[in-house]
Amino acid sequence: MNNAIKFIKTSGIYFAGNVLTKVLSFLLLPLYTSKISPADFGYYNLSVSVLTIVIPFFCLEIWSGILRFMLNPEGENGREKAIFSAWIILIFGFTVFTLGYIGAKLFFNVPYIEYIYVYAIVQTLQYVYNSIARGYGENLLYASCGLICSFINLSVNVILITVFGQGIESLYISVTLAMFIQVLVIELKVKTFKRMSLKLYDKAFMKEIIKFSLPLSFNTICYFFAGSYNSLVISNVLGLDANGLYSVAGKFVTVLTLVTSCFTMSLQEMTYRLSSDKNKGSFYTATVNYYFKFITIAILAIIPAVKIVYPLFVADAYSESLSVVPLYFLSTVASNYATCLGNYFMAEKKTKPLTISLLTAGIINFVLIHSLIGVLGMQASNVALFTAFTVSCILRLVMFKQIGEIKFDIKYLFVFIALFAITMLVFYFTGTVINIIWIIIVGFIFLFYFKDFLFPLISQISANILRRKQM
Repeated sequence: MNNAIKFIKTSGIYFAGNVLTKVLSFLLLPLYTSKISPADFGYYNLSVSVLTIVIPFFCLEIWSGILRFMLNPEGENGREKAIFSAWIILIFGFTVFTLGYIGAKLFFNVPYIEYIYVYAIVQTLQYVYNSIARGYGENLLYASCGLICSFINLSVNVILITVFGQGIESLYISVTLAMFIQVLVIELKVKTFKRMSLKLYDKAFMKEIIKFSLPLSFNTICYFFAGSYNSLVISNVLGLDANGLYSVAGKFVTVLTLVTSCFTMSLQEMTYRLSSDKNKGSFYTATVNYYFKFITIAILAIIPAVKIVYPLFVADAYSESLSVVPLYFLSTVASNYATCLGNYFMAEKKTKPLTISLLTAGIINFVLIHSLIGVLGMQASNVALFTAFTVSCILRLVMFKQIGEIKFDIKYLFVFIALFAITMLVFYFTGTVINIIWIIIVGFIFLFYFKDFLFPLISQISANILRRKQM
């Protein structure tokens, strides 16, 4: 139960930092959809999607290595060695990336390439510094910086769009500036550069962190073809307007990702720290099933809620995107659950199975999106992604048996399938009142499945509060 309380506490901090910041950004959606065309919004989303493969590839996704080795440091100055090694890799990666940028600028006509280049560099630094903050246990710093970043992004966006009449440029500028300030604040707090010294160079350690991170960087290629690649296909086949519509639907789906990311990050830290614990098997099984139940029950309530609020946030030009929301949520559940399972492999420092499962998912998604987009349109992306990540989840559950044991609750899976079918019917064929009633019913379903976890937890928290008052 102590682990549960620590898990909830850490998740709560991440909730404040991640969810609340994105809620502020979400409030900008009416401004985006009224002032920025679907084609421009589609191009912005496409460029950001491409960066999801470019940045980790050039920098070996070293921020994952930083977090892994800082949370479970090896030897004296293990955390500082992880950061120092990361900076060496980053300098090399930035150099190669800059040469690529110069070549692209000279020989290709890429709109807004200067904005994209600066965005990419600063976002990489943000990834690194967020991992450093978490590695030092500065979770509150991480959360507060996220809030500061979001407020700056919100303010600058509003000013640039409403006062200066800017369009797509404002999206790049506001986010880049906000991320840079976030990096600066974390650096001033943890004083990374003051901790650095040439004495921290350790060739053997450098090889170890590269060995851990390198497969993850290749995973980003697979992950691109198992996700972000679909934006490219939609843009090429259906047009940037369609990608803009799909991107707006994705903004609502981000609500689920943001909530689950809080638990994922907390879970990630706990699995890394408990990787040498003898009882980790029971912890893995419990968290896997609780996580799956949480995200699946969550979408049963979020989907009808989205239908209710959609007209309040989205201009008429984007209204067509509402139809793709339910299956978009379902594919996101599969993707998030695959990510959750990946944490256990990284805790055991076994990244090869992640590459195999992601490569398989990438191939499946590639084949299906090209086969179905002419028939299903934007919906083809959701079908392809759901199929791809479902297969990835199955592979990871099977492959984990070679290094440990996770018992998946198959009975609940069938319950969820039935409940999701009802949710689809409520979403597509009923009005606001029925959707609200269904949300309330889902609330009771949540309490039923989590009563054995919530009630003892609430009792212990209450007991702790009373104990402190008596002191």
